[in-house]
Amino acid sequence: MAFGWVFASHQVGAAAAATGAGIIRDLQGTYDPAWYLAGVLCASAALMSLVIRRRPAPVDSTV
Repeated sequence: MAFGWVFASHQVGAAAAATGAGIIRDLQGTYDPAWYLAGVLCASAALMSLVIRRRPAPVDSTV
């Protein structure tokens, strides 16, 4: 089920990005702002992924 949500959200994001880039192209006459925005979003996602902390594994005290 989670796999389906990942694919569905990817498709929604791709549609929004393509539509947004088209709107930017119509308004600005170039795709450059869309590329810069995509770069900023990718960099911020990379930074957010770096701050994710993994929970320590629980210790089994029955052994």
